[in-house]
Amino acid sequence: MEEDCVMKDTIVSKYCQVQIVGIASAASSHWQPLEEAVVSYGIEDGFDVEQFKKNTGVKGRYLAGDYQTTSDFCYAAADELLGHFGVDRKEVGILIFVSQMPDYDQPATACVLHKRLELSQNCIAFDINQGCSGFVYGLNTASALLQNSDCKYALMLCGDTSAKSKSRGRRENRDSHSTLLLFGDGGTATLLEKKENSPLLFTSCTDGEGFDAIMMAEQSWRHPWSYRPCILDDIRVFNFSISKAPEMIKAYMELIQKNRKIMISWYFIRQMLLS
Repeated sequence: MEEDCVMKDTIVSKYCQVQIVGIASAASSHWQPLEEAVVSYGIEDGFDVEQFKKNTGVKGRYLAGDYQTTSDFCYAAADELLGHFGVDRKEVGILIFVSQMPDYDQPATACVLHKRLELSQNCIAFDINQGCSGFVYGLNTASALLQNSDCKYALMLCGDTSAKSKSRGRRENRDSHSTLLLFGDGGTATLLEKKENSPLLFTSCTDGEGFDAIMMAEQSWRHPWSYRPCILDDIRVFNFSISKAPEMIKAYMELIQKNRKIMISWYFIRQMLLS
């Protein structure tokens, strides 16, 4: 690792032979306006919908159907992406599915998607259980595997059906209603190709002290018989997001400013995600 790629308390990963070919997304056709969502949760009394819209920019969300799963959305996005770029599916050697809401506890949903996408048996396929940081974790992992293998393409599929989970009665901390309205349902597909490219640069760290700020422990192996509600401690999450996250972003921006090629790469990726 280059000396200028060292950051305190983080792991820095740099890939110079990986290119993001394209990103696609898919969602349900069921659009639920915020006003309807507030009524469905029974929290309309005293809740300022217009102020929430102003503060968050959220006007509504897409909701999955009763029998739609995260993998359905990821499959639709991946199928469209591969077709759009005319990729030979036999050349996809890495398939990663990132979600906290898989089809089954076992087997890995990546294996289900491998079959549905009709990929070659010469393909690595596995799941990653991550939430907010899932896209970056998945992209980092896919890039590492692609650069250090003889594969030509990698697919990273990422999504969740968080709103569906909440609307179907999953128990959770309802001290703050606002967090209920931030979640929608959908999936994405990112296609990576092994190719000399401006570097992709990742920084990663973990704060295990906050592991229980977001927890879904009911019917888990750790607590198989006890009732433990799904918990979202939004105050702790918010405090983390306004303290640690800005520090990492600032350090990351200082790092990439030392390399013009990385800056160009960051610009184009940013435009792809915003377009």
